[in-house]
Formats: sequence, structure tokens, C-alpha cells
Amino acid sequence: LMIMSIKLSAGTYSGGGGTSANPYQIANAHDLIELSLTSADWASGTYFIQTANIEFSSDPALQDWDNDNAAGPAEGFSPIGNASTKFRGTYDGQNHTISNLFINRPSVTGNNSGLFGYIWGSGDQVTNLGLLNVNITGYNNVGGLAGYQYQSGVKHCYSTGSITGINEASGGLVGSLDLGILDSCFSTCSISNSTTIVNSYSGGLVGNVNTGTLKYCFAAGSVNSTKGTNGGLVGLIALGSIEYCFATGNVNGTQNTGGLVGHAGTVLIKNSYSLGNVTRSSGTNPRIGGFCGYNAVTTIKNCYSAGKV
Repeated sequence: LMIMSIKLSAGTYSGGGGTSANPYQIANAHDLIELSLTSADWASGTYFIQTANIEFSSDPALQDWDNDNAAGPAEGFSPIGNASTKFRGTYDGQNHTISNLFINRPSVTGNNSGLFGYIWGSGDQVTNLGLLNVNITGYNNVGGLAGYQYQSGVKHCYSTGSITGINEASGGLVGSLDLGILDSCFSTCSISNSTTIVNSYSGGLVGNVNTGTLKYCFAAGSVNSTKGTNGGLVGLIALGSIEYCFATGNVNGTQNTGGLVGHAGTVLIKNSYSLGNVTRSSGTNPRIGGFCGYNAVTTIKNCYSAGKV
């Protein structure tokens, strides 16, 4: 078993000092990996800007994922932030992209898998960033941009590629969102979750929203899960709102399954729609809908669905 160490000293990057006036500059794959390995730079008040498009090898087995001048490890990229040391800084992609991000962590060590494993803070922490052709496999809380997003905003970000979850929350952009905002974001990632537990959530954009706001967002990837709650945009949203959003991907699940949302709790959904077909491959729970699989006390205004059920 290969265990990647996390550096405690500050990185050098391609310039900058980490302040709002002089952010650290992320210009290449080496810089991004340096950030992923330098937990001291994940602290609140540390600022980063991406100054160029970054492209990892299209063959992940050939990429040096830990800056040791050799290909590997097989797990791929080490997410920025984790449950013990969250990413509390600010990252502005400046409308640049990151291509071919690869993570393969299907066991419990793969909790919170994404470019950012765990974002925690306030304000718009990650902005203006595109992820192209991600290939991410994780356990709980798996997303292209972030595994877990708490008390923070993500704005003008998107992802393409594929997401594979093994257990609980899987989403094209974010695995789990709590007390946060997604604004003007989208994902075309295909979502696959091979969970064996009922309390799991998969969505084209976000798997699980405990409390959150989604506005001006969309998802276009397919969602397919062996169990749990599944939606074209969001698997479960317990509290919050969805405004001016849509989903176009087909959704297949076994429990609460909907074209936009699988399970909506105390939520306001308005000016939104879904176009994908919705199917159930098995299961005994009949909660399925073209727009919303299960509606607890949700208020729905100016919405529609056009997919087959």
C-alpha cells in the first residue's frame, strides 16, 4: 500500500506570495501537484491564481503525480484538502482549464475525492475554472471539482469526463454540498455509482445537498446508480433552493429517481426544467418522476419536464 505524504512547508509555485494582492501562481502540472502536497498552503487567507491551461498526460500511468520524477502512484492525483486539513484558501482559475485529472481511490481512503477533496470556508473560494476529461473514482463524496464543499461558494466552474462512486455521494461537479452555493456552473460528466446501500445519492451536478443554493447551473451527463437516490441535476437536496437550472441527461436508478432531482425536502425550485428520460432498473420503491422523484414539502414554480418516464 502506497501512502502519499503531505508536505508541511510552503510551496514555491511559479511566483507570487499567497496574498490577495500577490497570489501564488499555478502555471503547470508541477505547481498544481505541489499545491496538492503542501497542506500548509491550504489555510484561510492563502490566495492562488491559475495563469495557464494545465494538461496532465492522457495516459495516467505515465504521469508523475507526486513530483518525485517518476511515473505514479497508481492512485493518481492527491486531492487538495481532506477531512482533517480542509482547503480554506481561494483559487481563481482565471478561465483556464485543467485536463486529464485522474484519481483512482475506490476504498475508504478515497473519501472526498476531486481536484479539491474538502473545501471549507466562506465567500467564493473556487472560481472561473474548467476541468476537462476528468476520470475520477472515489468512495464517499466524489466530484470532478470537489468531493465536499462546506460554507463556501463555487462560481463559473465546469467539468467534463466521468465520475465513479463506490458508496455514498457522487456528482459531476461536487459530491456533497452543505451550507454552500453553486453559481453559474455546469457538468457534462457521466455518473456511475456501484453502491450497495440505500442511503446514497448521485446527481449530474451534485450528489447530495444538505443545505445549499444552486442558481444558473446545468448538467448534461447521464446518471446511473445501482441503489439510492438519483437525479439529473441533484440526487438529494434536503434544504435550500434551485433556481434557473436544468438537466438533460438520462437518469437510471432503483429508489427515488427524477429528471432534475431524485429527492427534494424543504426546497424552493423555480424556473427550471429537465429533458432526460427517467428509468428504474429494479427496486421496490415506486418514487420516480420526470422532474422530481420524491417531493416532500417542496415548492415548485415555473418548471417542467419533457423526458420519458
